Amino acid sequence: MTIFEIFKYIFSKLFGWIVLGLIGAILVGGYSYVAIPKKYSAQSTVTITSGQYTASQALAIQKLVQSDPIVRATQNKLASMSEFSASAGTVGTMLGASVDTGTPNIAITATSTNPRLALKTNEIATSQLLKSSPTYVQGVPLAVLSKPKVNSSYVYPNTKHYILFGFLIGFVVAILFSIKRDFFSKKVKDARSLGLRLELDNLGSINLEQREEQRRSLKRRN
Repeated sequence: MTIFEIFKYIFSKLFGWIVLGLIGAILVGGYSYVAIPKKYSAQSTVTITSGQYTASQALAIQKLVQSDPIVRATQNKLASMSEFSASAGTVGTMLGASVDTGTPNIAITATSTNPRLALKTNEIATSQLLKSSPTYVQGVPLAVLSKPKVNSSYVYPNTKHYILFGFLIGFVVAILFSIKRDFFSKKVKDARSLGLRLELDNLGSINLEQREEQRRSLKRRN
Protein backbone atom coordinates (compact mmCIF):
# COMPACT_ATOMS: atom_id res chain seq x y z
CA MET A 1 0.00 0.00 0.00
CA THR A 2 1.15 3.50 -0.82
CA ILE A 3 1.07 6.37 1.68
CA PHE A 4 -1.89 7.80 -0.18
CA GLU A 5 -3.80 4.53 0.12
CA ILE A 6 -3.02 4.33 3.84
CA PHE A 7 -4.37 7.84 4.46
CA LYS A 8 -7.38 7.11 2.29
CA TYR A 9 -8.09 3.97 4.30
CA ILE A 10 -7.74 5.85 7.61
CA PHE A 11 -10.09 8.64 6.54
CA SER A 12 -12.65 6.15 5.24
CA LYS A 13 -12.74 4.41 8.64
CA LEU A 14 -12.20 7.38 10.96
CA PHE A 15 -15.86 8.22 11.51
CA GLY A 16 -16.68 4.64 12.54
CA TRP A 17 -13.70 4.54 14.89
CA ILE A 18 -14.78 7.77 16.56
CA VAL A 19 -18.37 6.50 16.94
CA LEU A 20 -17.18 3.31 18.66
CA GLY A 21 -14.85 5.40 20.83
CA LEU A 22 -17.79 7.56 21.93
CA ILE A 23 -19.83 4.44 22.69
CA GLY A 24 -16.97 3.16 24.86
CA ALA A 25 -16.76 6.53 26.62
CA ILE A 26 -20.50 6.50 27.38
CA LEU A 27 -20.44 2.90 28.65
CA VAL A 28 -17.35 3.23 30.86
CA GLY A 29 -18.18 6.75 32.04
CA GLY A 30 -21.76 5.73 32.80
CA TYR A 31 -20.55 2.67 34.70
CA SER A 32 -18.18 4.76 36.81
CA TYR A 33 -20.92 7.23 37.64
CA VAL A 34 -23.59 4.65 38.50
CA ALA A 35 -21.76 1.61 39.87
CA ILE A 36 -18.63 2.90 41.64
CA PRO A 37 -19.29 4.28 45.16
CA LYS A 38 -18.56 7.99 45.33
CA LYS A 39 -16.14 9.31 47.92
CA TYR A 40 -16.29 12.76 49.50
CA SER A 41 -13.44 14.62 51.14
CA ALA A 42 -13.49 16.92 54.15
CA GLN A 43 -10.49 19.21 54.50
CA SER A 44 -9.12 21.50 57.18
CA THR A 45 -5.84 23.35 57.48
CA VAL A 46 -3.63 23.92 60.50
CA THR A 47 -0.63 26.21 60.56
CA ILE A 48 2.54 26.48 62.62
CA THR A 49 2.29 29.84 64.36
CA SER A 50 5.99 30.11 65.18
CA GLY A 51 7.84 32.47 62.88
CA GLN A 52 10.92 30.26 63.09
CA TYR A 53 9.28 27.10 61.74
CA THR A 54 11.26 24.64 59.64
CA ALA A 55 10.24 22.24 56.87
CA SER A 56 11.11 19.29 59.12
CA GLN A 57 8.63 20.56 61.73
CA ALA A 58 5.86 20.73 59.12
CA LEU A 59 6.68 17.17 57.99
CA ALA A 60 6.60 15.99 61.58
CA ILE A 61 3.09 17.41 62.00
CA GLN A 62 2.04 15.77 58.72
CA LYS A 63 3.23 12.37 59.96
CA LEU A 64 1.55 12.91 63.33
CA VAL A 65 -1.86 13.24 61.65
CA GLN A 66 -1.65 9.63 60.44
CA SER A 67 0.16 8.32 63.49
CA ASP A 68 -1.27 5.75 65.91
CA PRO A 69 -2.11 8.23 68.72
CA ILE A 70 -4.28 10.45 66.49
CA VAL A 71 -5.91 7.52 64.70
CA ARG A 72 -6.75 5.71 67.94
CA ALA A 73 -8.11 8.85 69.62
CA THR A 74 -10.28 9.56 66.57
CA GLN A 75 -11.50 5.95 66.46
CA ASN A 76 -12.49 6.08 70.14
CA LYS A 77 -14.45 9.28 69.64
CA LEU A 78 -16.31 7.91 66.63
CA ALA A 79 -17.00 4.61 68.41
CA SER A 80 -18.85 6.52 71.12
CA MET A 81 -21.24 8.02 68.54
CA SER A 82 -24.08 5.75 67.43
CA GLU A 83 -24.17 7.24 63.92
CA PHE A 84 -20.50 6.54 63.19
CA SER A 85 -19.55 3.68 65.53
CA ALA A 86 -19.68 1.03 62.76
CA SER A 87 -17.11 2.96 60.71
CA ALA A 88 -14.66 3.76 63.52
CA GLY A 89 -12.28 1.02 62.42
CA THR A 90 -11.70 2.62 59.01
CA VAL A 91 -10.19 5.86 60.33
CA GLY A 92 -6.66 4.79 59.42
CA THR A 93 -7.56 4.55 55.73
CA MET A 94 -9.61 7.74 55.76
CA LEU A 95 -7.09 10.22 57.16
CA GLY A 96 -4.43 11.95 55.11
CA ALA A 97 -2.25 15.04 55.35
CA SER A 98 0.00 17.11 53.12
CA VAL A 99 2.30 20.08 53.58
CA ASP A 100 1.77 23.18 51.46
CA THR A 101 5.32 23.54 50.14
CA GLY A 102 7.10 26.67 51.30
CA THR A 103 4.51 27.48 53.96
CA PRO A 104 3.85 26.42 57.57
CA ASN A 105 0.42 25.09 56.53
CA ILE A 106 -0.61 21.43 56.78
CA ALA A 107 -3.81 20.24 55.07
CA ILE A 108 -5.73 17.47 56.81
CA THR A 109 -8.14 15.37 54.75
CA ALA A 110 -10.67 12.68 55.59
CA THR A 111 -12.25 10.75 52.72
CA SER A 112 -15.35 8.56 52.89
CA THR A 113 -18.42 7.53 50.91
CA ASN A 114 -20.39 9.20 53.73
CA PRO A 115 -19.78 12.98 53.64
CA ARG A 116 -21.02 13.38 57.23
CA LEU A 117 -18.53 10.76 58.41
CA ALA A 118 -15.71 12.46 56.49
CA LEU A 119 -16.55 15.80 58.11
CA LYS A 120 -16.82 14.38 61.64
CA THR A 121 -13.58 12.41 61.26
CA ASN A 122 -11.76 15.52 60.11
CA GLU A 123 -13.17 17.59 62.98
CA ILE A 124 -12.08 15.02 65.59
CA ALA A 125 -8.64 14.43 64.03
CA THR A 126 -7.95 18.18 63.85
CA SER A 127 -8.97 18.64 67.47
CA GLN A 128 -6.86 15.68 68.60
CA LEU A 129 -3.88 17.00 66.64
CA LEU A 130 -4.00 20.34 68.46
CA LYS A 131 -4.15 18.53 71.80
CA SER A 132 -1.42 15.98 71.06
CA SER A 133 1.13 18.01 69.11
CA PRO A 134 2.76 19.62 72.22
CA THR A 135 3.47 16.10 73.52
CA TYR A 136 4.76 14.48 70.31
CA VAL A 137 6.25 17.49 68.48
CA GLN A 138 7.47 19.84 71.17
CA GLY A 139 8.03 23.53 70.54
CA VAL A 140 5.77 23.62 67.47
CA PRO A 141 2.64 25.67 68.29
CA LEU A 142 -0.36 25.03 66.02
CA ALA A 143 -3.52 26.93 65.17
CA VAL A 144 -6.48 26.18 62.90
CA LEU A 145 -6.21 28.13 59.68
CA SER A 146 -9.42 26.82 58.10
CA LYS A 147 -12.15 24.76 59.74
CA PRO A 148 -13.18 21.34 58.36
CA LYS A 149 -15.37 21.59 55.29
CA VAL A 150 -16.73 18.95 52.90
CA ASN A 151 -16.22 19.42 49.17
CA SER A 152 -19.52 19.95 47.38
CA SER A 153 -18.65 17.34 44.73
CA TYR A 154 -17.23 13.87 45.13
CA VAL A 155 -13.49 13.35 44.72
CA TYR A 156 -13.67 9.74 43.52
CA PRO A 157 -14.21 8.29 40.97
CA ASN A 158 -12.84 10.82 38.49
CA THR A 159 -15.55 10.49 35.82
CA LYS A 160 -13.53 12.46 33.25
CA HIS A 161 -10.68 9.97 33.48
CA TYR A 162 -13.06 7.04 33.05
CA ILE A 163 -14.71 8.71 30.02
CA LEU A 164 -11.31 9.28 28.39
CA PHE A 165 -10.27 5.71 29.21
CA GLY A 166 -13.51 4.36 27.71
CA PHE A 167 -13.05 6.42 24.54
CA LEU A 168 -9.50 5.15 24.09
CA ILE A 169 -10.60 1.55 24.59
CA GLY A 170 -13.44 1.88 22.08
CA PHE A 171 -11.22 3.69 19.57
CA VAL A 172 -8.38 1.15 19.78
CA VAL A 173 -10.75 -1.84 19.61
CA ALA A 174 -12.41 -0.33 16.52
CA ILE A 175 -9.03 0.11 14.81
CA LEU A 176 -7.93 -3.44 15.61
CA PHE A 177 -11.25 -4.85 14.42
CA SER A 178 -11.02 -2.91 11.14
CA ILE A 179 -7.46 -4.03 10.50
CA LYS A 180 -8.32 -7.66 11.25
CA ARG A 181 -11.41 -7.58 9.02
CA ASP A 182 -9.79 -5.73 6.11
CA PHE A 183 -6.25 -7.15 6.07
CA PHE A 184 -6.38 -10.56 7.71
CA SER A 185 -9.73 -11.84 6.50
CA LYS A 186 -9.60 -14.51 3.77
CA LYS A 187 -12.84 -13.31 2.22
CA VAL A 188 -12.72 -11.13 -0.89
CA LYS A 189 -15.28 -8.37 -0.35
CA ASP A 190 -14.71 -6.19 -3.40
CA ALA A 191 -12.35 -5.45 -6.28
CA ARG A 192 -10.22 -3.15 -4.13
CA SER A 193 -9.54 -5.79 -1.48
CA LEU A 194 -8.75 -8.33 -4.22
CA GLY A 195 -6.29 -5.93 -5.81
CA LEU A 196 -4.58 -5.30 -2.48
CA ARG A 197 -4.33 -9.01 -1.75
CA LEU A 198 -2.93 -9.90 -5.21
CA GLU A 199 -0.91 -6.66 -5.46
CA LEU A 200 -2.41 -6.01 -8.90
CA ASP A 201 -4.02 -2.95 -10.43
CA ASN A 202 -7.76 -3.06 -11.01
CA LEU A 203 -8.28 -2.58 -14.75
CA GLY A 204 -12.03 -3.04 -14.75
CA SER A 205 -14.97 -4.99 -13.40
CA ILE A 206 -17.98 -6.92 -14.64
CA ASN A 207 -21.35 -6.56 -13.05
CA LEU A 208 -22.49 -10.20 -13.03
CA GLU A 209 -26.02 -9.39 -11.92
CA GLN A 210 -26.47 -6.89 -14.75
CA ARG A 211 -24.93 -9.33 -17.24
CA GLU A 212 -27.26 -12.11 -16.10
CA GLU A 213 -30.26 -9.79 -16.44
CA GLN A 214 -29.23 -8.88 -19.95
CA ARG A 215 -28.89 -12.55 -20.85
CA ARG A 216 -32.40 -13.26 -19.55
CA SER A 217 -33.80 -10.35 -21.52
CA LEU A 218 -32.28 -11.67 -24.72
CA LYS A 219 -33.82 -15.09 -24.05
CA ARG A 220 -37.28 -13.58 -23.58
CA ARG A 221 -36.98 -11.69 -26.84
CA ASN A 222 -36.01 -14.82 -28.73
